[in-house]
Amino acid sequence: MKSIFITLACFIVTINLHAASSHDGSEKSLTKSQRTNIERNLLSGITNTSVEICAGHIQTLIDLEKAFPEESFDYATIPLMAKLKSECRDELRILAALALYHGKSEIGKYAIERRALYENNERVAKHCHSLIQNWDRPERERLTASL
Repeated sequence: MKSIFITLACFIVTINLHAASSHDGSEKSLTKSQRTNIERNLLSGITNTSVEICAGHIQTLIDLEKAFPEESFDYATIPLMAKLKSECRDELRILAALALYHGKSEIGKYAIERRALYENNERVAKHCHSLIQNWDRPERERLTASL
């Protein structure tokens, strides 16, 4: 039953993303019902115990932040901070840090800075440190600096 709900939630997010991107591009905005559905589905996916579902929803959040920069996705900041701090899988912790980085909130920056300073896992600390180094760079500079 739980897997049916998760599949349905992913399907709804996909439909909402398709509907939001299928118009002519002159006006990029989400309706209130789309925002509500996306928020509910993203939060349930980010807090899910399945690695694949959680990673997919975090990546969807990153894609939404890029596609709709005028929209606020602050509701995902606290669950992402919890993932960054206490998730046992390094991959999800790094992905959570990346999502916080794309969110560009000060509280997200603070969480990533703390992980860069006090993290015992070298891999996570290294990724958090590089995100903080690139925090204030314009998008174009960040892309070329990583090459």
